[in-house]
Amino acid sequence: MPLPRFASKTFQHQTKISLRRLLVASFVLQIVAAVGIVGYLSFRNGDKAVEEHAEKLIAQTGKRVEEKLISFVEPTQWVNQLNASAIERGELNLQLEKPQPRGEKFREHLNESSPPLEIGVLRQEF
Repeated sequence: MPLPRFASKTFQHQTKISLRRLLVASFVLQIVAAVGIVGYLSFRNGDKAVEEHAEKLIAQTGKRVEEKLISFVEPTQWVNQLNASAIERGELNLQLEKPQPRGEKFREHLNESSPPLEIGVLRQEF
């Protein structure tokens, strides 16, 4: 089947690409593809590394917060137990208007890291 004149002329015109341009274009295309793939893979790898590092830091922060909370709450619970046992034994009277002095046994167990505590009664007085 013969091609029409117009189609055969345009086909001949498009095939006149120099070998030099064809080689340069193919090499440029290969280089751009290689750089793009390497860049994409590097980005994914870096993203995973950052995610793993962030998870590790979050876990460490959680552990530190838990340790600080425990170190703050344990003495408080201990002091509250001492106060409760002192109230049960009648050593602390909650009906007084002024705070009463603490005993030596209570003071010797407190240290500088213990938080300050107050005793509140049901009437919400301190």
